[in-house]
Amino acid sequence: MLHIDTVLSLYPDDATRLLLLSQALAHTQADLSSLRDAIKTGDRKAALDHTHKAKGTASFLGADKQALQQFDQLTQALKNANGDQPDTALHGDTSGQPHTVEPMPATVRRAFKAVESILLSLEISIQALVKTLENNKTGARSE
Repeated sequence: MLHIDTVLSLYPDDATRLLLLSQALAHTQADLSSLRDAIKTGDRKAALDHTHKAKGTASFLGADKQALQQFDQLTQALKNANGDQPDTALHGDTSGQPHTVEPMPATVRRAFKAVESILLSLEISIQALVKTLENNKTGARSE
C-alpha cells in the first residue's frame, strides 16, 4: 500500500529523509484526528475538507490506487448523505436543553472505517521507517 521508497529516493541523506518522515507522520496523525472529529460531530463540510487533505497526504506518500479510491468513496458518501442532515449536526435548543449530535449515515461511517484503516496503516508504516532511520543514525555514530 505504501510506496514511499520512490519519494524517499528524492532526498539525499537520512537526516533529510527522517525530517520528511517526521513531518509526514505528524500530517497523517493530524489528518486522521481532524477527519475522525468531523465524522463524530456530523460536520460534513469539515469531513469533506479533511478527506481531501488526507487523500493528498496519502497520495504524496505513495499510497496505491486502490487505497486512494477509498478516499473517493468516502467523499462520495459524504456528498450523498441525506440532504436534510445539516453540515454541522450539533444543535442547540432554545429551551436550554443540551446539544445533540446527529450521527452520520451508515454509508459514511463504513467508508470512513476504510479510510481510517488506511491512515492507521500509513502511520504504522511511517513509524517503522522512522525507527529504521533512527537506528541507522545511531548505528553510524557507534562505529
